[in-house]
Amino acid sequence: MDWLRDLGKALLLGLAGAAVVLLTVLGIGSIAGGLSGGLEAAKTVLLMTGSMGMFLLAGMLLVKGKKPEALSNSSGWRRHFRAAGVKTVLAAGCLAFVLAAAAADWLLRLGRAPQPRMTERQLCGLRMQTAELLFAWADISCLF
Repeated sequence: MDWLRDLGKALLLGLAGAAVVLLTVLGIGSIAGGLSGGLEAAKTVLLMTGSMGMFLLAGMLLVKGKKPEALSNSSGWRRHFRAAGVKTVLAAGCLAFVLAAAAADWLLRLGRAPQPRMTERQLCGLRMQTAELLFAWADISCLF
């Protein structure tokens, strides 16, 4: 039961951090590029932050046996998270950032008009252009 409570607390902490980043970047981006530009910038920053956290988590998992985790064994950490370690909390925080970016992307898609589907004739023309580009690339590559 402690593990689920710790996981929920870590997700809420990550969502709070993501909300701060979202509102900050949205405010700055809205001044520069309007509301949709600010939301697009906020989505990008949230995805970049979440992916950098996951990259850090991957590095922590790779060097697992080389260094013991001093932070998760301290009494200050155990006061807030009884069962979860640093890696679990970091993973939940990264997940919260990615979920916030997905919500921003969903809001962006709500504001856009749906794209019309391509007709068979347009698809055929696109296939022909792609084939012509591939053949042109093959001709150029033969020269070298």
